Amino acid sequence: MTNTTFGGVLLPNASKIDATPSILMNESTLLSGKRFIQTNTNLGFSSKFRCFGTYAQYQAIRALIGISGSLVTNQETFTKCYISGLSVQESDNPSWFHFSVEFKQDTT
Repeated sequence: MTNTTFGGVLLPNASKIDATPSILMNESTLLSGKRFIQTNTNLGFSSKFRCFGTYAQYQAIRALIGISGSLVTNQETFTKCYISGLSVQESDNPSWFHFSVEFKQDTT
């Protein structure tokens, strides 16, 4: 488990389940049948965490949808991040919930 925060809010009992750099590219097929590709050396950052916490902790994270924030995990900071996915499931204990949070970074 990692000590992870987003926008200053703790992701409770967070485990990173995916961290995939994405190669940013635009591809077009020209009328001639040739392929035109635009790309650069910047990588897109995305990451997904599995969390286990209370419904209040889930709501605190949900309240950050649409807000740019810093994702801090294992003393590494990624600025200008946004929540790009959020799902929740009840656990065997009705006071606790499993939820997954996905992030993407604005690299402009």
